[in-house]
Amino acid sequence: MDLTQEFGLRTVKYEKKVKIAYVTLNRPDKLNPLSFETVKELLRCWEDIHTDREIWVAILAGEGRSFCAGWDQDLEEDELILGAVRPKGILYCDLDWVKKPIICAAQGYAIGGGMSLFLGADVRIVSEDAKIGYSQPKIGIISIGGAMRLPAHLPGLARWYMLSGELIDAEEAYRLGLVVKVAPNGKLLEEATGLAEKIIECSPMAVQHTKEEIAVAANVSMYEGYRLCRPIMNRFYQTEDYREGKGAFMAKRKPVWKNC
Repeated sequence: MDLTQEFGLRTVKYEKKVKIAYVTLNRPDKLNPLSFETVKELLRCWEDIHTDREIWVAILAGEGRSFCAGWDQDLEEDELILGAVRPKGILYCDLDWVKKPIICAAQGYAIGGGMSLFLGADVRIVSEDAKIGYSQPKIGIISIGGAMRLPAHLPGLARWYMLSGELIDAEEAYRLGLVVKVAPNGKLLEEATGLAEKIIECSPMAVQHTKEEIAVAANVSMYEGYRLCRPIMNRFYQTEDYREGKGAFMAKRKPVWKNC
């Protein structure tokens, strides 16, 4: 089901197919740059995905030959500043608040703001031709998102990549653990959908509560993480999916998830 027109989207495509939502950056002529309009449209999609019980997982992608070339440098300076504020106070590369898991599928370039958006996803996959990173120093600008995002993923190498502007190719991204898979060129969306289908086999309640636990426990001590995660686990124990999973396991049958 294509919801692009219904949602009034101009720079993003939005579709839903059998428990999977597809959110696609859609300015391929300019390599899908970010703008304040794009950020607002993405937020509208994420809000819908967050609340739609029929959607269990989302795939974020880019139309054409590249995922996202970063912020549109044709924007006026005040528009770039607005983009840094983000609508409703939600940073564009913060996807932890969306309770459904998000898979980002990137081909070609994912650089600057596009890289920050890429790193915001729960699961990442690239095509063989991908080049990702923060090239801003090479053109005399700096990154906010990179300073916040990359050190958590590459604590020993983040400074090198951000200070040199060197991009990371697909093979190196896999070696460094930034992505779970490298897909053949032309097969990226198919492979990303395959990853989504594996997640759909799991209890959506277990997946959503696990994502919440990961988000709240990041960057805190083990004991503080336990204190924050314990209420989430207690809440999960009240779900129908927990009872269904336990009952199916004891009865040696396949569970039927209810997403509640």
